[in-house]
Amino acid sequence: MLFRSIPIPSIDEQKKIVLDIREYRELIEYSIKTLKKMYKIGYSSDIFLTKETDYLPLGKYVKIKNGFAFKSRNYCEEGINLVRIGDIKEGFVSNTELVKLPESFRTTYSKFKLNKRDVLIAMTGATVGKVGRVSEIVLPALLNQRVGKMIVINNKINSDYLYYL
Repeated sequence: MLFRSIPIPSIDEQKKIVLDIREYRELIEYSIKTLKKMYKIGYSSDIFLTKETDYLPLGKYVKIKNGFAFKSRNYCEEGINLVRIGDIKEGFVSNTELVKLPESFRTTYSKFKLNKRDVLIAMTGATVGKVGRVSEIVLPALLNQRVGKMIVINNKINSDYLYYL
């Protein structure tokens, strides 16, 4: 971490950034607390739906593509990123602990390639069900085992809606 380059604006700019971030964090934390209270008393995302909304099996509209079991002996210093289960955070894919695979894996394992805005889900362990969205900062990247890529298979589900479910 200490060898990572980071932007260093002036102290005044840093203070402004912290104030902005703090405001957003407080809003997010308040929203999370409110949603938790709503769930406790029986509300869910259903409050946004009309009574005519159909409830249908997700599997009719989405498939989950599993990642590949890449070997840790193939990790290297330079190359293509590998998104592992621990990289999925609350709503996003983190780039802070990504490992790399040889650049040649990009073509060899192209069917495990990730794209911007892909919706990923943790499939095992304590984080099962945790969802994250791929951003440009982690690309180019491949998908590791125990992480699923949710793929809309028809036009009945909007990928943004899927992400927020």
